Amino acid sequence: MGGFMLYENGKAKHVLGWKEFMVHYKAGRVDLSNITEACIADHSKADGFAKGLALLQTVWFITQSIARFSDKNLVLTEIELVTMALAILSLGMYSLWWNKPFNAQIPIYITLSQPNPDLKNNVLTTNFSGDANLQPPGPTVTASEIRLQYQVYYHSLISLFTEGKSGIVTLFSAPYRFGMKTMNRVIEIMLYTGDPIDQEAPSTRVMNVPAFYSIPSGSGSVFLQMTWASFFIATLFGAIHCVGWSKKIFFSSDASRLIWKISSAIITANPLIWDLTLVFEYGFVKCERETPLKRVFEIGMDVFAAITLFTLPFYMLSRIILLILAFVELRNVPSGALATVQWGNMLPFIH
Repeated sequence: MGGFMLYENGKAKHVLGWKEFMVHYKAGRVDLSNITEACIADHSKADGFAKGLALLQTVWFITQSIARFSDKNLVLTEIELVTMALAILSLGMYSLWWNKPFNAQIPIYITLSQPNPDLKNNVLTTNFSGDANLQPPGPTVTASEIRLQYQVYYHSLISLFTEGKSGIVTLFSAPYRFGMKTMNRVIEIMLYTGDPIDQEAPSTRVMNVPAFYSIPSGSGSVFLQMTWASFFIATLFGAIHCVGWSKKIFFSSDASRLIWKISSAIITANPLIWDLTLVFEYGFVKCERETPLKRVFEIGMDVFAAITLFTLPFYMLSRIILLILAFVELRNVPSGALATVQWGNMLPFIH
């Protein structure tokens, strides 16, 4: 997270990224004897009580929303349904980030000592041209390789519309162009494994890290598994919106209900399609030899990757529509939407 800053001659030099930090550590130039877990936790602006209260508030809202949906005299509005879906995602995020320092602003300053000659892995370079043991575990599938792969899909799809046709080419290719740009950005974010600085260009060294900085995930297969889990959560997120199909959810018109059904179906089904792309890609990576099965995985990967590019703009548009519709439907809500859960008044007020 950029919590360690290189300090030289009494001045902060630049953030110590994971690679550079490990090089200096293995060379015996970094003293971690005074850096304990308590020292790192002390940089956090939230303790267990504050984090627990946030979790309690989230669970309280989800519980009340479920109770409102179950009570025949109460009405669960669309904005509450959207908020509940986000709250359920927040539960997982808060749990995973429980030990992460919150709003840490001052880094831990590291002053490099002289190299320890007794250490076997005494390598001071940061380009990893020396000892192979200092090579961090990076993904077998790089971001540039995957980006190039999707570009091939993109141009192949565009050729289907551009061959012998004109006039409507721009209209048909627009979703693909938008999808391609989005996919490139997602790949850059999810596969970013470098340091926040360019080791070959010292002038680019910065005092902070990129917003989506992360250490290497280990291998391409690990990345695929992590991405599969993310898409599964996205499917769960969309499925919660499908609760709006129930007649318990009030809509001011049949048109609004239909739009909600279509949009919620899109954001639920699309991640399943993306998961199928990863399933075929995982099988393709695991098949080391050229076999008919490997060819099947490759074809399936190509087909579903093309579908993924096509569906990305529709997914984003559906998410925007659901959010706008949730606010629009607040214009005319039944009285049951304004009443509260009776037993909620007997519990401590923790909103």
